[in-house]
Amino acid sequence: MNKPIAIVTDSVACIPTGLVKENDIAVVPIRLIIDQKEYRDGIDITPTEFYKILRQNNSVPTSAGAVPGAFVEAFQTAAEKTDRIFCITISRKFSGMYDAALKACDIVNDILPGVKIEIFDSGTAAAAQGLVVLAAARAAAAGKSMPEVTASARSVASYVHLLGMLDTMKYLSRSGRVPRAVALAGSVLRIKPVFALQDGEVFPLANSRSITEELHVW
Repeated sequence: MNKPIAIVTDSVACIPTGLVKENDIAVVPIRLIIDQKEYRDGIDITPTEFYKILRQNNSVPTSAGAVPGAFVEAFQTAAEKTDRIFCITISRKFSGMYDAALKACDIVNDILPGVKIEIFDSGTAAAAQGLVVLAAARAAAAGKSMPEVTASARSVASYVHLLGMLDTMKYLSRSGRVPRAVALAGSVLRIKPVFALQDGEVFPLANSRSITEELHVW
């Protein structure tokens, strides 16, 4: 009987801890830099703590460059139980996690040549990425083959959509991604931009005046 396929992803997928444990998913944390101090997402800092710091601090938090090391560790740990690993990352258009996972795959293949690792670009992020990961994990738990697990992930990735709303443009202004004047105008007019993320691209959809306003954007 074949050993189950191990599922690995990064913490951008935002999968609740209960579902991570229930589906036996290995999560590689992204690294956050706040005031020159590095934190591992979900290990050294929680999302609640991060947003609290964001509100209280005038500095701009950044993410550290992705390194293969964390993926190598995750792959080696998974390889203790199985010789097949399926790794799903945030879109490579938004992060270096995909490329880091590829490099980690090459390293582990040199060390453990009998282990088959497949890296899959989800084309999305956050909860949408999480849905892709959960689909793959459930297919793996059902005893599906690697091509079938890949097909499950690809199927969900093809139709899942991530919609987001910015309650404020203040932090985009701090990062330099939005001119200060635009952010100020948005604040005065109480504009909350709504956007979609699909196929590794961000698309503006609408401007809302409140988080409860009904939007017909899809």
